[in-house]
Amino acid sequence: MPDAPLRTQAVVAWLRGGGLSAVARAVSVFVAVLSVGLILASFVWPEPAAPVAANPANLPSGAPLKLVIPEKGVDAQVIPIAVKDGVLDPPQDFRQVGWWEGSSIAGPSGLTVITGHTVHTGDGAMDLVPDLGENHEVDIVTDKQVLRYMVTHKETLTREQVQKQSEDLFSPGPDNLMLITCTDYNGTDYTENIIVWAQLVGSRPLKK
Repeated sequence: MPDAPLRTQAVVAWLRGGGLSAVARAVSVFVAVLSVGLILASFVWPEPAAPVAANPANLPSGAPLKLVIPEKGVDAQVIPIAVKDGVLDPPQDFRQVGWWEGSSIAGPSGLTVITGHTVHTGDGAMDLVPDLGENHEVDIVTDKQVLRYMVTHKETLTREQVQKQSEDLFSPGPDNLMLITCTDYNGTDYTENIIVWAQLVGSRPLKK
């Protein structure tokens, strides 16, 4: 069974505190929630098709429906998640990931934030996100197309560092996609968060 999400007074204070934008405060909350790990079973990942190039600036945006990481064999359903009672809970099903509805829909219009649990025994949807490096490819499936992103950089931070750096971490920039999960399992829980940024580079049509 998954552990209960973090709901401490400190987390609520992040959301209500001054100095940070509403976006940064809300993201800080759910990044803290990601320190909770799951211990669950396995499943098989399908292999996606290759994309075709397109001008990223002209691509239509859409709500993300699936996260696909071809090189890592990841194919996970994306469901919308929102802040409730000061907490943004990732999906309890470790095979799913969550798109924070307070961020942009997928495409060139802004930063899309996707998060999910890591399973320390293996086979969670976000388990291999810490292994992503520069130029790894990430696909986001919408109801219109498959959007391809290229990883630009990543950073591992403690929850305290995320809180302090939230305004810079989640401010608008050249990257269109942010993947966030937990990392550094100490035998009891996860002590850090891994944040991966990626830039939109192209698309391919949906399969008929």
